[in-house]
Amino acid sequence: MNKFEVLAFAREIKAYAEEKGGINSVPVGIYAKACDITKSLEEEINKENNKKNGKSNLEKAMKAVISEASKTGRTNILGAWIKDGVQYVCDTYRIIANKNPIDIISVPDDVPKMPLENFLANAKETCIYEIKLPSIAELKNGIKLEKEKAKVQNYYKSSNKRVKYIDKEQKLSFNAQYLVDILTAVGDNYKAYVNRNAMDNAMLMYIVNDDVECLVLCINIAYDNLETGYYLD
Repeated sequence: MNKFEVLAFAREIKAYAEEKGGINSVPVGIYAKACDITKSLEEEINKENNKKNGKSNLEKAMKAVISEASKTGRTNILGAWIKDGVQYVCDTYRIIANKNPIDIISVPDDVPKMPLENFLANAKETCIYEIKLPSIAELKNGIKLEKEKAKVQNYYKSSNKRVKYIDKEQKLSFNAQYLVDILTAVGDNYKAYVNRNAMDNAMLMYIVNDDVECLVLCINIAYDNLETGYYLD
């Protein structure tokens, strides 16, 4: 029997015992054992599913970065590469560093690689201001609404324009879709930090969880006459 069959059998025993009156309706210890097996297998399967979903989301995010990299014409970032067990992708605006490499298109071995580990190490030291970021759902909704509004106003080629998000209070601005991809890579359990220039504007975001490190370049703008919200570039 595989784990799913064992789980189904344990659930049947547990359900039967509870329907008939609990532990006295089955041999001594069987009910307790069925409860233990059900709990442990459910936790194991949920953990495996979460890991699988996380890997799928990470792959999606890394492919999005590679897709943007293809627009730069730079052959040294047209794919992922591994150094010291860490897998990197970069599009000159974002970096994803993954400690658990996945099967994805790679830069040829003979192509010189960018020293992304140095950028990440520097960001880890300089990005010391913790920030709060919108959720993926909020970002996607903001992008959608801003493009729909621009379409109604007949903004030229609005569907091809990029949407930036501005947080006036945190003096933080970034490409909204870029951040959607990065948050897809890191999932819900992450921390986000920025460094700041002399004007206190955020310049670089460092976003990290246990397995993935990311960098996102911020947009350096004057915030005086702007309000928090989404804007079409």
